[in-house]
Amino acid sequence: VYPTVEGNGVVRGCRLSVTQFLRGTPVISIDLFIATLKKLMSCVQLDSEVRDELHKLNVKFAFALTVFKKYEEAFAQLGLQSQLDDPTYLDKVKQLGWMLFILAEVEIMDRKPEIIDCAYLLISILLFI
Repeated sequence: VYPTVEGNGVVRGCRLSVTQFLRGTPVISIDLFIATLKKLMSCVQLDSEVRDELHKLNVKFAFALTVFKKYEEAFAQLGLQSQLDDPTYLDKVKQLGWMLFILAEVEIMDRKPEIIDCAYLLISILLFI
């Protein structure tokens, strides 16, 4: 933890160092990012356009996180078993499915996804797998 001291004497810290971030192994979660973004928006005076963009970003992250959690649940229910010696095979298949979902969402839905459309797309991806 890298502590910082605020004006009122409260010590706070960030659990993500620049080195960790650059190595690609951040220990920060999306949930924490969304919470921090909400807190930032409430604490800082922002231009209305910037505030609107941050709000849209926050909604998109929350939506993507919800859809991803549903994807993970549905993937686990498939009960797939690897017949290869590679223990990471199923993780790679799951990642491939998620990447297909993201690409299809961008190309088909024009980045304006609705929950029902995403559900149908997830089902299609899972059937493909």
